[in-house]
Amino acid sequence: MSPTASFMESRRFKATSTALAPVENCNALAVGLDICLILSQTSTALLFFLRVTAVWYPSKIAYAVFSILWIAVLGAGITVPLGVRAAHIGPTTQCIITTEPANIEVAAAMPLINDTAVLLAINYRILAHTIVADSSMARLRVFLGDKGPSALSQALLRSGQHFYL
Repeated sequence: MSPTASFMESRRFKATSTALAPVENCNALAVGLDICLILSQTSTALLFFLRVTAVWYPSKIAYAVFSILWIAVLGAGITVPLGVRAAHIGPTTQCIITTEPANIEVAAAMPLINDTAVLLAINYRILAHTIVADSSMARLRVFLGDKGPSALSQALLRSGQHFYL
């Protein structure tokens, strides 16, 4: 999947998961929304996988580690729609989740672990290769916004920080 297609899928599934209306079948809605959430998460994780492997190219170790992390995001997410159940709130057509899978924490934590690893790996690679003064303070100043790396490196640092925050 190309980066552009992955971005479009990520945004489309995110928009789908936020459009709600009263429904007849709450279980179908819950499973459908969970599927959209998982597709959005995995599409976003794929974008970060492409970014980190481009920054760390040609490292086979980085490629393997971040491939495993991306597959873990996908695998943890797939389990959520299998165990979620929903029901109507009284006589209304509004829904509430009644049963969640036991491993929902893993599905929530895996994207966080992946995003943290990507952010740290990209920041390390950029800061290690673009700073002339080899000191902790110089790296901290560049990380916090001082001039130093190229415009592309600064854009990678800023966009990663913006997403993470």
